[in-house]
Amino acid sequence: MKRFTLFFIILSMVLMGCGQPRVMQDDLGLKIWVIGDPHYIDSTLSEGPLFDQMLENSDGRLESYCDEIIDALIAQCLVEHPDIVLLVGDLSFNGERYSHQTLAKKLSALTEKGIQALVIPGNHDIENPRAYNFSTEQLTYTYTISPEEFAEIYHNYGYSDETKRDPNSLSYVYPINERCWLLCLDSAEYENNNAFFASAGGSIREGTKEWMEGILKEAQEKNIQVISTMHHTLADIVGGTDYQIKNAKSIQQMFFTYGVIANLCGHSHAQYIKEIKQDDQTIYDIMTSALIIYSHQFGEIRWDPDKQLTYDTKKLDMASYVKKNRIKDPFLQDFENSAREYFKEYSTKRLGSWFADGDLDEATQKQLIALKGEENLYLFSGRMPEFIPVLEESGLLELIEQLPEEQQERLLGAVKRYPNDGNHLVIPFKNGVDN
Repeated sequence: MKRFTLFFIILSMVLMGCGQPRVMQDDLGLKIWVIGDPHYIDSTLSEGPLFDQMLENSDGRLESYCDEIIDALIAQCLVEHPDIVLLVGDLSFNGERYSHQTLAKKLSALTEKGIQALVIPGNHDIENPRAYNFSTEQLTYTYTISPEEFAEIYHNYGYSDETKRDPNSLSYVYPINERCWLLCLDSAEYENNNAFFASAGGSIREGTKEWMEGILKEAQEKNIQVISTMHHTLADIVGGTDYQIKNAKSIQQMFFTYGVIANLCGHSHAQYIKEIKQDDQTIYDIMTSALIIYSHQFGEIRWDPDKQLTYDTKKLDMASYVKKNRIKDPFLQDFENSAREYFKEYSTKRLGSWFADGDLDEATQKQLIALKGEENLYLFSGRMPEFIPVLEESGLLELIEQLPEEQQERLLGAVKRYPNDGNHLVIPFKNGVDN
């Protein structure tokens, strides 16, 4: 009897090593945490006045505390134990090799406890000409990475033999279990980078589309439910040419054909959910905000292919991390308020020129920029409907409506573009199919 028991244990281990599904769901379904745009930078590259100067002109990313943010996230994972932690691109600040290597090492704490981390690249991550060392007296370049090195560094996080790899890109399929697959797509256009700029736009390569169709056809034949993830958006959520993938229509049509129910993305740093409809079918494009910015949240998916898929946002539990590690830094001890005020101020640092050509006095300009900072708090945390009463009570709405159209768009465009709450979604299923 012992021999047969040992045989089946060894057989199970061999099957798992050949890419067999490894995650079993509980009564609420699989638990997947979706982490948007951590933009991690290794501390050896981010010390000194050059880094501080760069932050003064940034977009509110809390890079000075990126180690603590990642470490707090990992600590929270070890307590709440999601089945999968999915990082949807822009893992690094600007593609620094040291940043990638350090982040991969941090993620190993999850795999050691049976939590599968998965990654896909974003537009910042590969062959980035702006991979800088900010710790030197004068700004210097540091090593970036190639696509091959990305797969090597993150071998345990999507690029091992347990996944089905696309030969044309860094895309892959992760078979979660016998009913659920994650289609992880490489939408970054790093082959279009030049000596000065990294391409911010995205698309799915033609060869990858052929590979995808084979994967989705197989999933459909086996009654496997698929959700996809890519760094860029599938829907036209943000506006502008660098956010939505360029060949979105053809990918949407493929997803309708094969019943892909949702796409998980990041890139814009904001939180929102948008429906893509065709006849009686719907694809939900779920854009998770950047972990590195306020309100330092991430998405939690509960997925049962026989019942429903839910998506909710969760706040980073910095308070528990600070308490457990007895951290005395005042900023971290009052993290919620400190981070809120930091983002409100620094997300508008670059907006001083908005009204330079107008007739508004300096005091009024400051009021409008402060209001934009307040709006950003709601926009990037996916709570734009809650900003409407704030706007109305500000006493500035009538003034804004008298400004030139371009300035009105800058101040009110997001209010119109994101009319709904972006923090909660329920997709009900009937017999394992989107109802």
